[in-house]
Parts: sequence; structure tokens; C-alpha cells
Amino acid sequence: MINQMINKLFVVFFLFFISLHGASSNELQQSIDETLLSVDENDTKKAVEKIASKLVNLSKAKKDGNQTLEIAELVAQKIVDENISDIKTDSKKSLSFLVNDIKNLNYQIKILQDRNASIDDLNSLKKDKIKLFEKIPSAITNQKISYEQLLNYIDIRKQIAYKLEKYPKKSKEYMVARMDYYNIEIGEIFYTALLKIEKMYINRSSKKDISNVIQKAILSLQTKDYIEIKEVYEKLDKDVLLDIGSNFQALRINQETYMEIFDYLLENISILESSFVFNFLNLKNTLNYINSKINLAPYGINSGKTIFIVVITLLFYSLRRVLAKILLFIFEKVFLKQKSGSEALRIQAVNTIKKPMGILLIAYAIDICIDMVYYPSPVPAIFYKIFSITYIIFYAWLITGILDGYGMILFSKIAKKSNRKEVINLIIKIAYIMIFIIAILLMLNSIGFDVSTIIASLGIGGLAIALATKDIIANFFASIMVIFDNSFSQGDSVVIGGNIEGTIVETGLRKTAIRTSDNSLLYVPNSKIIDSTIRNWNRRTVGRLVTMTLNISYETTLFDVEKCIKDIENLIVNHPQTSTNINDVVNDEYDFLKYRKNMISVDDLAGYKSGYYVWLDDLNDSGIVVKIEFFTIPINKNDYIKVKQDIILKILNIIETNGLKLTTKYVS
Repeated sequence: MINQMINKLFVVFFLFFISLHGASSNELQQSIDETLLSVDENDTKKAVEKIASKLVNLSKAKKDGNQTLEIAELVAQKIVDENISDIKTDSKKSLSFLVNDIKNLNYQIKILQDRNASIDDLNSLKKDKIKLFEKIPSAITNQKISYEQLLNYIDIRKQIAYKLEKYPKKSKEYMVARMDYYNIEIGEIFYTALLKIEKMYINRSSKKDISNVIQKAILSLQTKDYIEIKEVYEKLDKDVLLDIGSNFQALRINQETYMEIFDYLLENISILESSFVFNFLNLKNTLNYINSKINLAPYGINSGKTIFIVVITLLFYSLRRVLAKILLFIFEKVFLKQKSGSEALRIQAVNTIKKPMGILLIAYAIDICIDMVYYPSPVPAIFYKIFSITYIIFYAWLITGILDGYGMILFSKIAKKSNRKEVINLIIKIAYIMIFIIAILLMLNSIGFDVSTIIASLGIGGLAIALATKDIIANFFASIMVIFDNSFSQGDSVVIGGNIEGTIVETGLRKTAIRTSDNSLLYVPNSKIIDSTIRNWNRRTVGRLVTMTLNISYETTLFDVEKCIKDIENLIVNHPQTSTNINDVVNDEYDFLKYRKNMISVDDLAGYKSGYYVWLDDLNDSGIVVKIEFFTIPINKNDYIKVKQDIILKILNIIETNGLKLTTKYVS
């Protein structure tokens, strides 16, 4: 069939050839022959200009001279490149081959839909079609045209024009020729647009400009009028309709296929977008220059690409700490109007964002290097999706790092001027949650989910599901709250609700596993944990409480009691393992935490406790009651009991030295 022949030739793309059927293809062939025989491989510009001029002169389309010349130059360049190239491309990777495959799949989908086929069968074909769509961008940038194909195309147009003049409008032959003519028209719109896109990609045009070309082509396809065909088609005899029905369906399938490809390109326009780095370096000329100076092509190595990849990788890796310091400098100048404290604090702030920024820069370097490997073809769509999700994750990580490193200093400055410090603290927590939610929505959008549909589905349908699964949802959101609230971590020793005690093993989406002291594994619903009191023994940094009660006999003199109390105080103050002054035990981390003291109790947040008390508390039947309270520096059980034992022994020695006697229940 004429339509299949045109698809095989893949040259149906020149709007200015619509009126070419009156021109001499022999004259065109002779002119191109002469030009191609004299073409110089090092200077093809003159040959392109000569062939393009000849094509324009033979064309009768004069409505848009600039557009005609532009398309003619594109065609001429393809013909010259094909003539001087010794490289044979795989036909299965060619643009026409992919387009034909998509058309065939559309035919199959249409047949299955008419037969009410299963959803699985249809989805299988649609998946195959998506795989073909992903190969389209690369095929667009590697289009090939030979002048033999061009001449064949012109002859086909002349044959169609002859049939349109020869047969009456209501005849079968006229209808077939008319549909072939419309197929040529929409094919010209389609392939002309793809030629322009290829040129724009090579010239690194903006995403907006490429999108405009695609949208104009879509509009041209949508406004094609087939009323004449439809009216005649409906009046034909049934026998004739059976003969030409496939032609009419082919016309519709062709238009549908072209529209689908354009829609795919619009949805994935970023694949064809120009890279800022490539534009800045004038990549094409830079690569040509390097390859001319260091020619490793005989060894299968592109020296320009190799050097570019190595330089980009080293450059971006080395920028990590530099950019972190630049951010700190800007932050101090713009927000704080002064340096943010000690050098140790500034180093810690830089280190907070150095890791996420470093990984983000490395990811960007890998992205550019992959672009370079595929250049001048665009990278496959799968890489674009992978890097889109990667960038979202790393940018979210970087923003939270900036919030932790620099934002906390800024918020503390604001909190000094506010009496509602808890509001500032709440804003920080909400900011973390918002970053998380936005990142999730952006990732869903990147992999093809309709975010607006997801949000809309949370209406009545979402309410019904929520009522039916309220316990599951409650535990799920409770798990998120447990994680964000950071009340405990894996390995922490906790007491929950007063009766659940053990070590945290794992926090799941519905429940938390706890290993109890008798080595049993206990699973607690997260919703119950959120509503319970949580005591976390591992959140102590310095300071574990020791309390004692001494019952001294009334036979003791007042002087001896006072001296005993004073000696015990001196013992606690001078003991190396007691926490009596917070400044003696806090490490350098406190320098960073001090910026949060205007919002929360920093000592309690960090887990630092200090102080001591020794006092005469009561007089009762058991004797003179003296109470003792102090904190040990060690918090783990092994070191804690050793310090406690040492102090008790020394207290007993003080009591004995001062001649005191203890009654029953002297220590508790």
C-alpha cells in the first residue's frame, strides 16, 4: 500500500513539497548528482546551500519563504551527511522503524479493544509502546535521509496527484488516493517538526523553544480537515467500504500515533533541554578542538569526552567544602550581620551541610557525565527519572541540613525577641514535616503519578477508607510521629506507660518491637506508644541520681552531726566521678547547643544533670534523719554502681571517724 511505502521511506516531512508534483524530478536528480560528486568532506556548507537552493527553486510553495529555506537546508544537510558517511546505522533503531512499530501496536490495541480483550493484554501492549516511546528522543537526533529516498518520495507524490486528477471524487480509486494524500500531509507536519527539534537539540535551544515547535505541530495535526473524506466515505457502497476501510483506519492510526509521540515529547521535554554546562562550554566546538589536538579515535576513544568527564568529576567533588563556606558567609552577612560564634561552631555548621552538598554535587557530576557519554544523542528517559528522584531526595536532605546547621542559629536570634518560644520550636518541626511531604509529592509526580488526583482522592473516598481502616491508619501515622518525635532510638532502654520495660529492637509502620528483661519479645502498637508516658534511660549524657537516707542515733552530739554533714559534702564535691558542676563535664558540643537555649532547656535536652544536696531532714523515732542527693558522671549501670559503692564506703568511713552511730534503715 502507498501508506506503508511512505512509512518505509520515512521522508514524508516537507511541507514545501506539497506543490512539487509539477517539477521535474530528473532535473533535481541531475543537480544533486553533480553537487554530491564534487562535495568536500571538510567543507560541506557549500554543497548544503546549493542543494537547498535547488529544492526551494523547484518548490512552488512561496507563502513562507524563510520556513521553506529552513526545511530545505535541513533536508540538504541530511542528504550530504548521508552521502559522505561510511557509518551504517541499525535500521531497527531508526526513527521510521520506531514510529512504524508504535503504529502497529496501536493497530493491535484497536483490534483488542473492539474484541473486548482483557485489561492484562491491553496493558502488555501499552508497556511495549512506552518502551518504544523512550527510544524516540535518541532516534530524533540521529535521523538519516538519502537523496534516493527523496526522489522516490517526489515520485510517489506525483502518482497520487495524477490519481486525484484522473478519477471522479466518489470513486474508490479517488478515495484511496485522497487518504494517501492526507497521510502525506500529516506525515510532513510530523517529520518536519522532528527535523526542527533535532536541529534545536544540537544547537542547545531552550526547553520553551522546543515546546513551541511541538505545540505548533500538534495544532496543525488537530486542525486538519477530513470532512470531504468522511462525507464521501459515508455514501460509498458496503463492498467498497470493506475494500478501503483499512485505508481510512490507517489515516486515523497515523494521526493518533503522531499525536501520542508529540504528547510524550511534551511530557518529557527536559530530555531534549539544553544543559547549562554544555552551553557555557560551547560543547560541540570544544570537543572538536580537543579531538583535533589529541586524536585517539583509532583506539576507539573519544579524547574530548574522556577529558571532559574527568575534569567535571574532580571539579564538582572539590567544590563541596567551598560551597558550604560560601553559604555560611552569605548566611552571616545577610541574616546575622555578624559572625556566628566560635571557630568550632562555624566548622560544625559547615560540616553539617558538607556531606549532603557533596553527594548532591557528585550526583550532578554523574548526570553531566552520562549526558556526555550519550552526546550528541539525549540520554534515555530512565536516567532522567532516576536523577529526578535522586535530586529531590538530596535537595530535601540539603535543606534540612541547612536548617540544622544555620537555621537553628537564626531561629535562636528570633526566639530572644519573642515570649512564645514554643511557637518557634513548633515552626521548626512543621518545617521538617513540610519538607518531607513536598519531597514525597515531587517524587510521586516524577514517576508519573498525578499528584492532584492523589490529593483529590483524599475526599469522600478517602474518608470511607479511613473509617474502614482507622486502626491501621492510626498506627501508621503514629509510627511517623514516633520517628519524627525522636522519643527513642533502636537500642534504647525505655519504660512505656509504667508497665512496659525493655530495649527497643525496631520501630515498624504499625508496631514497635521491645526486648524485655526476661528476653521475651514484646510488640506494642505505635498508637498506644504515642498516648503513653515514655521514660528513656539512654537519653542521659551526664548525671545519674543517687539518693540516700541516714538515720543517726540521738546519742550523737550536734557538733558531730554538723561535722559529718560537712565532711560528706566535701566528699561529694571533690569526688572525680560526681557531677556537681555542669561546666566541668560538658564537652565542645555544648558550644553549638547554646544557640538553642532561648527556645528550650539545653541542659535537659542534652541530658546533663549536676548538683548535690546534704541536709538534716527530720527527727523521728528512728533517729536524726540526714538525706543525701547527688549525680554520678557515669550513667551506664556497671560504672554507676561502682561509683555509688565507692561513695557509700567513704560515707561509712566518715561516720565512723566522727564517732556516729547509725540506727536501723540507715541507707535507702
